[in-house]
Amino acid sequence: MKASGWLFLYGIGKLDTEDPIRSGAELIAGTSEDAIRQRCQQYWNEEVRFAIRSDAREAIEKHRNRGNILVLLTSSTNYLAELVAKELGFEYVLSNTFSAQEGVLTGKIQEPLCFGRGKVEH
Repeated sequence: MKASGWLFLYGIGKLDTEDPIRSGAELIAGTSEDAIRQRCQQYWNEEVRFAIRSDAREAIEKHRNRGNILVLLTSSTNYLAELVAKELGFEYVLSNTFSAQEGVLTGKIQEPLCFGRGKVEH
């Protein structure tokens, strides 16, 4: 419900989009990284992998064949971004990274967020 509310407010221009990212991280504080990795793997298998268009894969291959450095820059989490990068053969990943201590999420995200102006910094 919170995420739906955030999307609505974002859609009508009434929300700083970095706040929901931080709030979302706070909601999963105390969750093990392994549990998040499992959820992301399931989401990847069921929703994302098959949705990557063949023309996107072809464009990536063209860049690879030209010798370009492949970098995935995404507002997604590091857990999902790593799966995408592995599938598509990206050399580097820049994404939102959750902070963890001893394999448990702290509820914080490493700053700057990989979103908007933060992407430029990344």
